[in-house]
Amino acid sequence: MRDEAESDFKVDLTPEQLAGRILSVYCRDFVSYNEITFSPTMYLNVLTGPNGSGKSTIVSAIILGLGGEPAVLDRSAHIADYVKSGERKATIVVTVHGRRTDSKVSFQRVINRKGESVYTLNNEQVTKKKFLEQVASFNIQVQNLCQFLPQDRVQDFAKMNPQELLLNTMSSICDSDLINSFTDLKDLRKEQLSSHASCNKDIENLDREQKRLDKLETTIAQYNEREELVKNLNIYIGKKKWLEVQKGQKKIDTCNNDLQAALKNLTVVKKKYDQGKRAQDTVIKMTSKLRNDTLQKTTELMQEIEKKTGLEYQVDCLKQKILQSKNILERNTENSIKCISDIAKAEERMKAHNADLQDYDAVKQQLNTKLQEKKQQIQKITDRMMQKYNERRALERKLNEEQIPGIAALKSRLNKFENLKAKKINELSNSNPNLIKAMNIVREMQPTLNAKVYDPILFEITADNDVAAMYLEHVIRFRDLLAFACENKSDMSTLIQKVCVENKLRVNFIYCEPTEKRHHSPYVPLKDLRAYGFTAYLSDLMHGPPTIINKLCQTYSIHNIPIGGEEITNYTSKIPKTIRLYFAGNKRFNVTVSKYRSQVMLTEVHVQARGTLMTVSSKEMESLQKSLTEAIRQKDKSKNALGESDSEFDQIRAISKENKDELAAIEKKLAYFKSVESEAAKREQELKDLRKSFVPIEELRNKYRSEVSTFARNIMELDRIIQIQSQTITRLFFEKALATLKESIHKSEHELQTELINESETELRDCTTAINRLKGLIQIQSDELSRKAMEVKRVFNGMIPTDANFPHRAEFEEENDVEVVNEKIHECQARIECLGDVDSEAIANYQRRKQEVDNLKQIVQRKAGQGKNIENKIQEIYNNWERKLNALIETISNKFSEFMESISYVGEVVLCKKDKVS
Repeated sequence: MRDEAESDFKVDLTPEQLAGRILSVYCRDFVSYNEITFSPTMYLNVLTGPNGSGKSTIVSAIILGLGGEPAVLDRSAHIADYVKSGERKATIVVTVHGRRTDSKVSFQRVINRKGESVYTLNNEQVTKKKFLEQVASFNIQVQNLCQFLPQDRVQDFAKMNPQELLLNTMSSICDSDLINSFTDLKDLRKEQLSSHASCNKDIENLDREQKRLDKLETTIAQYNEREELVKNLNIYIGKKKWLEVQKGQKKIDTCNNDLQAALKNLTVVKKKYDQGKRAQDTVIKMTSKLRNDTLQKTTELMQEIEKKTGLEYQVDCLKQKILQSKNILERNTENSIKCISDIAKAEERMKAHNADLQDYDAVKQQLNTKLQEKKQQIQKITDRMMQKYNERRALERKLNEEQIPGIAALKSRLNKFENLKAKKINELSNSNPNLIKAMNIVREMQPTLNAKVYDPILFEITADNDVAAMYLEHVIRFRDLLAFACENKSDMSTLIQKVCVENKLRVNFIYCEPTEKRHHSPYVPLKDLRAYGFTAYLSDLMHGPPTIINKLCQTYSIHNIPIGGEEITNYTSKIPKTIRLYFAGNKRFNVTVSKYRSQVMLTEVHVQARGTLMTVSSKEMESLQKSLTEAIRQKDKSKNALGESDSEFDQIRAISKENKDELAAIEKKLAYFKSVESEAAKREQELKDLRKSFVPIEELRNKYRSEVSTFARNIMELDRIIQIQSQTITRLFFEKALATLKESIHKSEHELQTELINESETELRDCTTAINRLKGLIQIQSDELSRKAMEVKRVFNGMIPTDANFPHRAEFEEENDVEVVNEKIHECQARIECLGDVDSEAIANYQRRKQEVDNLKQIVQRKAGQGKNIENKIQEIYNNWERKLNALIETISNKFSEFMESISYVGEVVLCKKDKVS
């Protein structure tokens, strides 16, 4: 039937129309195919066969062979998954018609297990960019659903809106002129909308500026009135300043008159002061001479008194030496008497020491023998103690360096298994922060819920080993591994509202029927499968809450998925057909039974670990726990041995202490006798020293008499010199009193003259102060006058009323009273305040805004004309584009109708339009 329909529909095509049509598709080691070549006919091609027979594999080969990505197929995201299990690479070759007659182009892509691709064009290796450019040159668009629609993307095609359908259809079949016209239409439409928006904005700006201009016109009159008032105010202020200048000039004239009178008075007072000053200088010279005489006599008197005091001090020192000599005599006499007594006592002690030394000579040999025996006993005990000490150190080292660190290492390994969940949460906090936020919210709400809500399933279940975890990852969907399990449906609704709706977190919740134990058992007992190499069912290697395990058994039948080693591949034909999914080594086997025939298809896929689930071996955990218990028992045993060693060591140490005490007693007795020997020698030397230092009493008395005689002669000579010094002091005392009297008489005679001079000096200082005060006042008044004159000039542009061409002379000839001028100033200020502040730039602002309004009017007119031109251009291009598009759609519809009619069906293609371009 296909050949008949095709022959009816077939027409001759030009090389340009044939370019890009597929001639053949070749695959090797791709998905389930070892090697296959598919050669499609010119038009419609239909592939039929049961599920899993490889229909979609041909479609995948076309997309991937022409440079497409796995995402287009919406199947596996990893391109390496398309390499057949057990092979290192897959090869795809897609051959299409070339642009010349009977020419063809070959596109080849080789994919390896690492997901890397090698691209070849006509048997020449090229870059991916050049490869895709060559594919695009034939207008082949594997990403365009209107040109290439895989079965897994039908849903996406159905969701496309009419605009997307039009764009993708045009991209697929239209020529460059039609596409360029459509692009020009879109660009012109954007330009039209932009121009229209800009014109509306300019119209709004024009209205706003016109209103501001109208408001400024009412401000100009107010500004002119205010300027006139300000001008009058400045004139009155200047007049006030000029009146103050005239008043200040009068004050300066009065001060100058007072200054002249004060200067005349200063001349008279200074003359009188100079005469008195000269007379006072003569008096001062005489007073100074008399004062110097008095000071000289005082100095001489003090010097003689100091000499007398020194002589008296020498006499006292000699008397003190006589007393010291007497005391020395008495002390030496007592020492001589005591020395006689000490010599007698030393002789008695020497006799006692000699007796002790005789006793020591009798027992010396016996004590030394006993001393050596005790030392030997102590050495033996010490060696035994060291032996026990080394044994204890060995036990302690074994405990601290082997047993305790071993226990810590075992506990660390156990804690490592227990901390897997925390580590997994830390990893997901970066890759999936929404899940961690949802976990925190669920934990906060748990006390308010009716039943238990489990953390995401990947945190609740564990696998015995990494292989079992890998199998589970390829059975359970990842979104279900991230789902929260709820034992109550009401709680699930509450959590969805709180987490997904209110907090807008994209997480999943599933309902699990609460239970205390597992309810599912396999269809085929494991003992019947061991002959084929199976070792366990997947559910046997999972650990977690029974509620979750039962849910996974119910959903994914993990209790019916057996696992084993690579040897299973030798028995695939003998495995019961009730087993639809099983794992062997790193391979996954799916058993598919056709719905239409009794044919069974086995699909083999290579699997890799993804590291999603946590792996904890229960056997290893049990082994570690037993090792920890045994290590703790051995540690306690070592501690008991240490206690026994310490007890025995204490007993030996007590025996050692007793022997050491006896040894110390012997050594103490020997040390006593040695100290007696030393003491005897010391006493003997002391006796010799006493006899040597002894001085007779009569010798001491003769020495004392000689010293006292010498001191007495020196005292008599010093007394004679002191008497002479006393006579000199008496004479100088009378001379000082006479000089003081002369000075006093001279001061009393000239005291009145000094008072007159002081009065003249005070009067002179007062006159000088008055003159300086008047000069300062005149200077201040002059400065103030100059400042006010400058202010008047500043008010009247550098002119003052005395100038010949002063412009306001009439106003200054009116009332010259300061109070009247102040009233006029206050009146002007009040009127200015009533008018309020007026922008000084109001006139310039008015002219500028008026110019802006005129410019905006011109801009609005120009943009309106531009918008009309764009609209006319759009209409022209649209009419031409619509005509060509309608012709193209009509051609497509006719061809489609002819084809559908050839297979006894009816069909048409229609372009729907809502409205025209406006």
